[in-house]
Amino acid sequence: MAPKILWCSPLPPVRSGVSDYAVDLLSELGARCSIRAVTPPGVAGLSEACETLPVTYVPPETIPETDEVVVAHLGNNPHHRWVLPYLAHDPAIVVVHDLV
Repeated sequence: MAPKILWCSPLPPVRSGVSDYAVDLLSELGARCSIRAVTPPGVAGLSEACETLPVTYVPPETIPETDEVVVAHLGNNPHHRWVLPYLAHDPAIVVVHDLV
């Protein structure tokens, strides 16, 4: 059985380097894991880059299932603030960029 991940990060069109990097990671990781990606709040629609990713998109109020690992991918941009509550879930993996 493939590992299950709840992915939490900005995604395009959010103006963040992390959102672009997330697309690269999700395309590879999605081939190996079952991924639900949390849609960033306030984003009207995801860009074309997200349409072909092997993930299932879920709303921002989604909580992890019992057998899911949270992957929180964030940096020092206000567009990442919504990811912070996901850090409290166990188990969680945190990827931090540009920590200041």
